[in-house]
Amino acid sequence: MASTIRIKRKLAAGGSGAPTSLSNAELAFNENTQTLYYGLGVNAGMATSIIAIGGVGAFMDLTSAQSVLGHKTLADNVTFNGASTKTLRVGPNTGFAYNNGSTDVISMSSTSLSLGSTVTLNSSGPVTLSGASVTMSSATGVTVPSVASGNVVANNLSAINANALKDYIDSRVSNNSIGSVYSVGLSAPNIFTVSNSPVTSTGTLTFSLNAQEQKKVLIGPTAGVAGTPTFRVLEASDLPDLSATYLALAGNTVKTMQGDLTIAGNLIVQGDTTTLNTQTLTVEDALIELGKVANPTNVTANGGGISLEAGTDGDKTIIWDSANSNWTSSENWNIASGKTYKINNLALFDAYSATYSAYPLSSAVIVDGGTY
Repeated sequence: MASTIRIKRKLAAGGSGAPTSLSNAELAFNENTQTLYYGLGVNAGMATSIIAIGGVGAFMDLTSAQSVLGHKTLADNVTFNGASTKTLRVGPNTGFAYNNGSTDVISMSSTSLSLGSTVTLNSSGPVTLSGASVTMSSATGVTVPSVASGNVVANNLSAINANALKDYIDSRVSNNSIGSVYSVGLSAPNIFTVSNSPVTSTGTLTFSLNAQEQKKVLIGPTAGVAGTPTFRVLEASDLPDLSATYLALAGNTVKTMQGDLTIAGNLIVQGDTTTLNTQTLTVEDALIELGKVANPTNVTANGGGISLEAGTDGDKTIIWDSANSNWTSSENWNIASGKTYKINNLALFDAYSATYSAYPLSSAVIVDGGTY
């Protein structure tokens, strides 16, 4: 039968409030207010304080409507998601203020919206104020691009004067002189052919590459200072060092390759040590052979097995002991639930079940913390 553990509790009809005392780390639950309490600290075995750690009586849940008391500071964004009817409301006796760290820049009450002395409105699209007039009681003018600010603002009317703007543009145009071009030519390096040059009235200048010999490229000098590029045959010094992209087959230096490598045939490693710096090793073969030598014996197998490095805690090993003809483990073995440890296919737990049955756990055990 199943065992039952009950913590200390106050029934739904028992009223609100926390228990007057708890032991250290003891739990208690008030079913009336649905609040979970914890005994914090220890003094002579008893908790030094009792705090609420869960339940809708002390914390906000995700669905029901609740009233949140006390001053709350949110250090990150607050996002309201849902249908278009979701609204952030501020009560008639409650103000809303945006504080820039020293002063309230935007303040709102039930009857007014106040903006600070310096407010910048940035928008990638048009900003529309509709349904009411907009009054700037302290503004002396509207700032426009500085190149025309002296011309396009009509006195202190706080509006753009279209006529003044037109006069400003006309004056800028009239102050510029207009010249004439009678002939335009084009010159280019000798690798190009220029056509229709010069143009004396109307026409189009064109140029095209001249034909070159095969296997030549347009490139700078082979050595020395920079110079005008010409068409010539590539030399070895023109090619970049490809050692970072390709591995040389010859030589006994360490070679490093990035990315995956697939070998269609067998892989034979003839060195003394093979190191795999990988998180996951996958082997298709169901049998892994160890101690593969020319003439394997019980002696050559001695000390073979698996070693898992664990640093200062000591390596964890499964090692063959040829002298005693047995496997030796450095650690305990834990049998999963529902499994048995067998010798000669005989489950040890089943074999000694009569001995264990002298200590039955057939009756339910109830641990009850009581009520408060």
